[in-house]
Amino acid sequence: MVEPFINKIWQKLKNWADMVICRSGASTVSELAAVGLPSILVPYPHHKDQQQLLNAKWLAESGGASIIEQKHFSAKAALQILLILSEDRIQLAELGEKVRTLAIPNADELISQHCMDVIKWLTTNGMYQIPEMRRINTLHFVGIGGAGMCGIAEVMLNQGYKITGSDIRKSSNTKRV
Repeated sequence: MVEPFINKIWQKLKNWADMVICRSGASTVSELAAVGLPSILVPYPHHKDQQQLLNAKWLAESGGASIIEQKHFSAKAALQILLILSEDRIQLAELGEKVRTLAIPNADELISQHCMDVIKWLTTNGMYQIPEMRRINTLHFVGIGGAGMCGIAEVMLNQGYKITGSDIRKSSNTKRV
């Protein structure tokens, strides 16, 4: 089955597949962990710092993913892994659970809270006492309509900065700031 682009595909993927064959970008491996599906990862080989290989190793260390580097990838190589795993459905489910242990379901909240903590520290400890901060006049926020970015933009606006922003759509948050 080939589908057009689907927002939140990971919510549907668990019903569609027993295993995933994919690249290993940061978002992809995070989402694989969140949905708890085992995978065969084929890291993109042309990043200077080999970031996808490092991401793949992180997931593979859980025991729930296999890595085939692109230069070694073939249908035969993938089939060997699939044949081993298809013999034992219980093992396949266990691999998915191993991957799921890496998930951080509330990562968005943790990141947002960390940003707010930094801003709170800067505002209560005299942000304008930091020479570099006095040279900055205008701040642009990408995703300003989201609850986290909008809140941060509002704090910075109240600190005297000029605020600009962009988002995929207008909302009550974008109108407010």
